[in-house]
Amino acid sequence: MEDIHLTTYKKFFGCWMILNSLTDTMSLADVSVGVFLYRLDEIDLEITFPEHVGAWYGRLKNCEGFQRWAMSDFSSLKGRLQY
Repeated sequence: MEDIHLTTYKKFFGCWMILNSLTDTMSLADVSVGVFLYRLDEIDLEITFPEHVGAWYGRLKNCEGFQRWAMSDFSSLKGRLQY
């Protein structure tokens, strides 16, 4: 039986890939998913993204607006249980 988190992950990115294929410009969906992936990447989870997702995320991380407004430093939150 497949892990519930893996199933959710597959469904989430399947839907995202359909939406992302409709346009070449950055959208609110790109930013929303990108922030989620950035957070996962910053907390050092051992996650390997599918090749096309990794390529998209790499392009998104190179966008000046995404760097400025979405790529926040989370180090002050590390190890805290209460926010």
